[in-house]
Amino acid sequence: MATLNINLPKRRQKITIDNDANRYIEVDLSDTRLLLRLNEIEGKITEIAEKLPDGNAGAKETVKAVEEAEKAVCEQLDYALGTQASAVVFADVSPLSVSGGKSIAQIFLEQLAPIIKAAVEKEYKGIEKHAGKYIRPSGNGNDRRTGFRD
Repeated sequence: MATLNINLPKRRQKITIDNDANRYIEVDLSDTRLLLRLNEIEGKITEIAEKLPDGNAGAKETVKAVEEAEKAVCEQLDYALGTQASAVVFADVSPLSVSGGKSIAQIFLEQLAPIIKAAVEKEYKGIEKHAGKYIRPSGNGNDRRTGFRD
């Protein structure tokens, strides 16, 4: 039986954490759904943090809830980036740790989002340029590529 090997291009971007050359993640910037996943998890991470018990809960319950929330936040980040990024990003600090009124997870996402957005926009421009060679507006005021009015 013959085999076929297809190499799909990926544009990996190395992103260092805290300027530590040994602490980095690689993100596939050619993944145009990456930004959608990051937006999706941002709301979920906020929900996770809001469900943490207040100061009236017992110590055991609080510790258990925090551990579960940390795990859930890490799972969300790993899902969005498609890698085990949380271990590198958060290393020895809780993703729920707060700095300047924001969680470390939230700060990371806020700093990562513009990088991803710029890369995704660049990919879409490339797609539009390539598709424009083959698909032309219909001439009736509608763009056949999207179905929306020109």
